[in-house]
Amino acid sequence: MCTLTTSFRHKIARIWSTSFMVRPVHKYDKEILSVLLENGKIQLSELSKKTNLSVSSCQRRVKNLEESGVIESYQAVVNPKLVGMGFQALVFITLSQAAGEKITEFEKALEKIPCIIEAHRIFGEQDYVLLVATPDLTAYQEAYDTQLSLLPNIKKVETTLLMKEIIPHRIIL
Repeated sequence: MCTLTTSFRHKIARIWSTSFMVRPVHKYDKEILSVLLENGKIQLSELSKKTNLSVSSCQRRVKNLEESGVIESYQAVVNPKLVGMGFQALVFITLSQAAGEKITEFEKALEKIPCIIEAHRIFGEQDYVLLVATPDLTAYQEAYDTQLSLLPNIKKVETTLLMKEIIPHRIIL
């Protein structure tokens, strides 16, 4: 099951500081995060039972995780098939020029295309990989012809169709 969000799936457990150093996460905080990843709507009393911490300790720790940015947001995980967006493709894009304003212009253009549910800048032969969701192949072809292939500064576009999700998004704590 994939999420239909504009953020990179649901980024609940960001553990990078502004200097990109890994923050140590206390074992109780890891337990809390593991439970919240499974059920972000859990009541504090139930969270307390599952982590063997007091309700006040859970509340304080969750608040600290939220305020420190470890927990960025709480989001619903939506089944794309059940909302009519069951056709998914990975789109690999190589830019003509991968520098400066050309990158910024390209990335801003990506944000305007609603069928792109994830976008990542990558190392390697291609510059970007996009996860695109549409109702069917015909809708994908329309999006490709009228939006994706017309993105600025594109040298090459390659599409790979997704057959089956083996491992849903998970965060390792």
